[in-house]
Amino acid sequence: MGLRSMSCEVERGGNWSCHERAPQRKTPMILGGMRCALSGRMEKIDDYKKLVAWQLSMELGDLIDEMTSKPPASDNQDFCKQILKSSAKPGPQVAEGFLRFKPKESAYYYRVARASLGETQSHLLRGRHRNYWSEEAFKKAWEVSEGALKTTTGLLTSRLRAIEEEEQRKQRRPKSEKA
Repeated sequence: MGLRSMSCEVERGGNWSCHERAPQRKTPMILGGMRCALSGRMEKIDDYKKLVAWQLSMELGDLIDEMTSKPPASDNQDFCKQILKSSAKPGPQVAEGFLRFKPKESAYYYRVARASLGETQSHLLRGRHRNYWSEEAFKKAWEVSEGALKTTTGLLTSRLRAIEEEEQRKQRRPKSEKA
């Protein structure tokens, strides 16, 4: 298969990187995984801060902080409290999932992170409906939230696959080893 026919794994819900600087970001994005499908480079992820799911979740929290710091959004303190709380959760949840050794534990935290991202997206839509921020600010936050959701889903999928493989290995073991 030629390089032109390959697509980045992140487009299919993975957590990969081409190790290129994204035009809108100040820091290079490292999309986790073991290698970039386009470059063929191998990179073992040994730090949750290298996961794009974590990077995008943290970026989303920063965007929400900025969006809620000025009127009209800042005038609704209850709304701000809700969206700030939901947007602050996914980054730490991804980090905790990454730092868990067992796939079932990791999967749990990635599920919770996905739910927090969904909650944040709901608040983003509500804030847009209420004209709390510009369409440009909404689109930027929505794009980052979609990327965070997609890459976190990729992490979850990989952990679910590991759980399934573990279950299959257990079923194939001879009865004498199962005891």
